Amino acid sequence: MKGSIPFLGTTISNTTGDAENDGERRFAQLKNLVSTVRSYPSGSTIFQSAHSGGRGQAKGEYIPRSTPLESSALSYGIVHPPLAVRPIASARNGIEFGLQYVSLEVQPSAPVGVRRDPKERSMPYVTVGVENSGNIDLYYEDHGSGPTVVLIHGYPLSGRAWDKQIPVLLEAGFRVITYDRRGFGKSSQPTSGYDYDTFAADLKILIEKLDLSDATLVGHSMGTGEVTRYLGTYGSARVARGVLVSPIPPFLLETGDNPEGLPRSLFDGFMQSARADTPAWMKGFLDNFYNMDVLGGTLVSDEAFQASWSMAIAASATAAVACVPTWVTDFRADLPKIEVPMLVVHGDADRVLPFEKTGKRLPGLIKDMQLVVIAGGPHAISWTHADQVNRALLDFVQAVEIRGTSPLKATASSAPN
Repeated sequence: MKGSIPFLGTTISNTTGDAENDGERRFAQLKNLVSTVRSYPSGSTIFQSAHSGGRGQAKGEYIPRSTPLESSALSYGIVHPPLAVRPIASARNGIEFGLQYVSLEVQPSAPVGVRRDPKERSMPYVTVGVENSGNIDLYYEDHGSGPTVVLIHGYPLSGRAWDKQIPVLLEAGFRVITYDRRGFGKSSQPTSGYDYDTFAADLKILIEKLDLSDATLVGHSMGTGEVTRYLGTYGSARVARGVLVSPIPPFLLETGDNPEGLPRSLFDGFMQSARADTPAWMKGFLDNFYNMDVLGGTLVSDEAFQASWSMAIAASATAAVACVPTWVTDFRADLPKIEVPMLVVHGDADRVLPFEKTGKRLPGLIKDMQLVVIAGGPHAISWTHADQVNRALLDFVQAVEIRGTSPLKATASSAPN
């Protein structure tokens, strides 16, 4: 099989034949282009091909190598600029070769012989701390343009929990940012930092790295704790409004001055279950997350449940247990400090954070708050009742945007729906 790959205005042949000779031939062609590549500015991606010998899309890979101009049938590298070419073989029509990875990035600061972390070149991360010899990095996604909405997921999922909100917000003209909490999704899995002071500090680092202003912070479940603690600790200089979906504030633990809470023994039992058999714990948690006995097969498919379970068991074993005590964080001192308009959206059939224990108590604790109650909604209303959540979210955000440049003066009535 024959083909060709356009590369910096030059065509690199892709032919069937002797593996070593074919590889050497293409390696020589690539080597001749090195002088051209050196003229590119630092950090620029100068080639990424969709051709891969007829077998799919070639994907860029950045591999500095310590051995200059060394070649073999399987891997080639040049010191400056770093270059990786990996021919791949298949059994069709004899031995067939394509360029599996061909990409050049000019980054002179890269130490020769040191392989760059793949996260640096292919995914956006922000470093929020260090544990021993490694960074603690949060994975985030940043899409669209316009007023900024930051979506913060709940336990035990990732930024993918917002799959039914992201397209709607983008279509409405918003810039949408999601990130995975430490210990979850594609973020680092450290063994420390599972408390709301740290979670809020992580959010602060992300907001400052992206230099956000007038942002809308939207949290679901545990993510509502980040929103609340961030606003209570760091204020609203960069935030215009907030949204709490299936909220955890004000205070879930039963104490002498909080008789509306739940007994500590309940949370102790949760921790024991999570520690003893994490996959089984996650399955049971998600059953209640979605109210599967009622909504399974209608508003929640088996496939959607399985996708959530797969996300859940991919979480750090430490985070799966260590996050449970955070559910009894006392947010009562944070709530009066919130100076921006807030929307609370809660399902009245929430079995994880019951409405009577959480969302119903928030009017009067937050100065400027709008409450939307979704009849029959479980904890996972952003999935099961996405249309209602999206409508409430868009109505709130767009209404505050229309009010002009003084969102702190805006008021919204508390009106259950």
